[in-house]
Amino acid sequence: MSDDAPTEPRESASGQEQATDTEDETMVEGDREHREGHPDDTGEGTHGSVEPVATRETSPMSEFTGRQAGIGALVAVVGLVVTFAIPLVLTLG
Repeated sequence: MSDDAPTEPRESASGQEQATDTEDETMVEGDREHREGHPDDTGEGTHGSVEPVATRETSPMSEFTGRQAGIGALVAVVGLVVTFAIPLVLTLG
């Protein structure tokens, strides 16, 4: 057992009660269904305005030219040569 473990139960500070607790300290059966939902569940904005959402374009959706694809392939080949071929030649040679 750790020395940092509390030796007595901790009590919540005021205002830190569980949302499911009632005044009797227990959750009444069926209360969960009758509770008021979260304000965001209504579908209405709670901030007073609609925030604009920009369209997003990811790399696979972007158009690219044949030249850019060729440069990418060349970079990949050079990377493979540096990673595998040069060390192989140095160990065998």
